[in-house]
Amino acid sequence: GGWGVGGVGGIVMFDTTDGEKWLRTALEGASVHSVSAISHQSFMKNKTMTREAMAKLLCEACEIVDGQYLKCVREMNMLMLNLEQTSDESIEMLEKENEKLKSDLIQYQKDVVDLQRELLAAKDQQLSDLKASVVASVEDTVKAEFKSYSSVVQQPCETKIQNQTTLKS
Repeated sequence: GGWGVGGVGGIVMFDTTDGEKWLRTALEGASVHSVSAISHQSFMKNKTMTREAMAKLLCEACEIVDGQYLKCVREMNMLMLNLEQTSDESIEMLEKENEKLKSDLIQYQKDVVDLQRELLAAKDQQLSDLKASVVASVEDTVKAEFKSYSSVVQQPCETKIQNQTTLKS
């Protein structure tokens, strides 16, 4: 059945042909039909299973296990290399993204500085406009008051004298 395939991530643990062949031979030697029914006693009960046949089965099992060990080691090495490459690529990608984010941050900071300059220029213009308005208003008020004072000073003196005569009486 599925005995020939296993491991992590679908890695074939041994050549299924060799493993299945060996398994059939072992099941026949134990006179059973499934792996769950096999035991050391089932081998010993079978009179046709000689010591030589058991030794041969054991040697084949060792060869299959050794071959699978080597396959596993190769597969693990390949996975480790792939993982290292993926890690290196991920690190490189993250470093590039970090540089882009730094560049974007610098650009945003420049934009903020530019906007602050524009705001200061607008505030300076508002202040200049307010100053000009205040100066113009003060000038208009001073001129108006000066005209009013001038007109009072230029009134005929008779009125002043009459007022003084009225005050004496």
